[in-house]
Amino acid sequence: MRYDRTETAACPNGRTLTDDVTSARPAMVSGGKVTDDHIGPHTDLLAEFPYLGHPHPVS
Repeated sequence: MRYDRTETAACPNGRTLTDDVTSARPAMVSGGKVTDDHIGPHTDLLAEFPYLGHPHPVS
């Protein structure tokens, strides 16, 4: 996999903190039969480390 530091992070050049990778994984392992885990990406990013806001609530 190539990564170009002059380009912004986005598929296929890495990923951002708001990419919904938890939904992508079930789709990969189920051959596309499971397409969503019903947990969206974080939208409450912080300006400094650790960058992610509060964890998603347990349902």
